[in-house]
Amino acid sequence: MTQKQTITAAVCAICTVISLVVFAGQRHTEPDVSDRTTETVTTDDPVAADSSKIAGTSATVTVTASVTPEVSQAAEVTRRPVVPQGAERTPQRITPPVQTTDTGSGSDTSYSLGSLSGRRIHQFSFSQPFTALGFSWSDGSFEYSLDGVVFKSPSFSDEHRPDGGTYKKASDLIFTDRSLSQLFIRADQVQGLEVHTIQPEAASVQTAAATQNYTGALFTTQNIISRENWGADENLAPWNPRYGPVSRLIVHHTAGSNTATDWAAVVRSIFTYHAVSLDWGDIGYNYLIDPNGVVYEGRKGGDGVTAAHAYLHNYGSIGISMIGTYSDGLPTDAARASLRRLLAEKAEVHNLPLAWASTVYGHRDFNSTSCPGTTLYNQMPVLTAAADGERLANMTDVAAATEATEDAFADWFAQTGQTYGDLIVTFNYPVSSPPSTIAALIPPYSGIEVRGVGGNKAYLRLNRYYDELGEPMLFRTRFLHTYFSLRPDVTSVEISGEYTILPITVDQTGQGN
Repeated sequence: MTQKQTITAAVCAICTVISLVVFAGQRHTEPDVSDRTTETVTTDDPVAADSSKIAGTSATVTVTASVTPEVSQAAEVTRRPVVPQGAERTPQRITPPVQTTDTGSGSDTSYSLGSLSGRRIHQFSFSQPFTALGFSWSDGSFEYSLDGVVFKSPSFSDEHRPDGGTYKKASDLIFTDRSLSQLFIRADQVQGLEVHTIQPEAASVQTAAATQNYTGALFTTQNIISRENWGADENLAPWNPRYGPVSRLIVHHTAGSNTATDWAAVVRSIFTYHAVSLDWGDIGYNYLIDPNGVVYEGRKGGDGVTAAHAYLHNYGSIGISMIGTYSDGLPTDAARASLRRLLAEKAEVHNLPLAWASTVYGHRDFNSTSCPGTTLYNQMPVLTAAADGERLANMTDVAAATEATEDAFADWFAQTGQTYGDLIVTFNYPVSSPPSTIAALIPPYSGIEVRGVGGNKAYLRLNRYYDELGEPMLFRTRFLHTYFSLRPDVTSVEISGEYTILPITVDQTGQGN
């Protein structure tokens, strides 16, 4: 080999080494993500056609989309995915129509995100902050993140929904520990995705203290926060109450925050999510209990009203939900004490024995769900037995009233052959009381029609819109007989025929609720 050939070969070898080094360096260099593209979309197109109920308002949403590399599941939940070189950097254009309902119960804003796919990370920034959110979708699956690092699959809420009807898949309501304005979604394939953000507002009524001996449309010996006092907006609850004989008490947990500071605001958020976001017509539970042991009135209509807490098992059941998540821990002592008392009272009012897996159940006994959390569920046999002891010791007055009701209807049937009738309730008020004063003593939203008022008497009939004649009507009439008998402001309750001639002219100010 000549000297010239030797020099040429050496130069080529050096170039080859340099090329390999550069190539290796390129393979191990982290991709640059500083040029991730964002765009701002502003829309005022309402989702719902029902503009009489929901007004479209303008909201700003910033959308960022990226493609994630193929990494392990462990890596996916411990670090923010990056955009590999050469991957698509322009975000998928998403124009989410927005609908906003702003009420005394809180602001609900729903964004339609449509169909997402391709394992992209979609980052959404909202102009309206939120402290709770939920999802509904038609098909598929996805994960969400509040920080862009830890992604989770949403837990399902559709097993709480009303019986009948067509509803989209829905998640449980997710509570944040602070006010947020961004959200990350990762999806292989999901269709019809909507996100519902909720910011509960301060209620215009006092919610700090329970109402002493509140009765409303239900009977209770406990202090209880009424719907009015926790701030329910009845304009958002167009539900017509339906009733049936109660045979089951079903315990739930809300699967939300255990550390909130304003529990009435949590109840308002759940109400807004169920009634507005998911279009269930009202809050799904009959009662809710917070970690301080405070009991909240849930679904309007009182004892025995059919709610939306256990799909296909709502009729004939009462749903009691412990506010918080109890998969790995028990509710507080105060909350468990309130649960025992409430179970004891409802069993006595509805003449039920208290027995676990016979009349008392967890939600998971009826639907495919982990509710009410494994730890609470495993404790329920003990809590049920304790509630039965409390019932026998402290519910003697209620037991006497239910027995008197049974005797009264047995006598009525023997005299008339009718299984149920209307009611005449005499209140401990002067005979000269204005009709409007007596009519105001009848609980609202309870399916009771005030046929007339005379002196201190109210002539009551059950509204016929919620059920046909038969066993449900008999159940409801008997329950209301017991309910009024237990009220301290009532002196007597009589059963009358449906076509009893009223001794007075019906006062329109006392017409039904």
